[in-house]
Amino acid sequence: MALRHFMGDNHPLFRTPKTGARGVYPYTDSIYYWWYEALRRSSRYQRACRNHGKGMANLYADFGDVVSNDFRSWWNQRVDGEQRGRYLFAEPISAEHVAELSPSDIAAWGGSWDREDQLVIAVPRHFTLRHVKRYVGEIVREANGSRRKRKSRALYPIARKFNVHAMRTAFAYWDLAQAEPRLKRWQLCNQLDKAR
Repeated sequence: MALRHFMGDNHPLFRTPKTGARGVYPYTDSIYYWWYEALRRSSRYQRACRNHGKGMANLYADFGDVVSNDFRSWWNQRVDGEQRGRYLFAEPISAEHVAELSPSDIAAWGGSWDREDQLVIAVPRHFTLRHVKRYVGEIVREANGSRRKRKSRALYPIARKFNVHAMRTAFAYWDLAQAEPRLKRWQLCNQLDKAR
């Protein structure tokens, strides 16, 4: 069975990774952990969780109850037969693949393929593999441009760049402001500096 895949190496790993494993360890350094924590801190989403999604039905249908689950349990819950985390944030399973086309395939296509997502290339059979690789590489590079960025098709795509340290600091500030509502901003910052 094919699995969805993540665009980057930022999905959480819950145990010490083996050499060469892709992902983020500890999982608290993953962007997805902080997304989960943002939902947990939202008073509006907490209310929706207590009311089984009422008021935020679509979001609740996707993310479920984040209040009464820890991150690992929430991430691994089954949704439509797969992990919730993969379901929400990974790229969808693609039926696209590299294949030889028969004349009937080409006729059925009728030239209506999506040029944004696919290239159709004819390769003379007498070319060596080395020549095919070179020519196909040139065609793909030219079609994609020098710096074409892959666009995520995940249900909830994430920004390509993020700063986990900044998120951790922002959440610590938020938590302290909620716990100490009478403190002024500069006092909150001083307390955070002392805690470091």
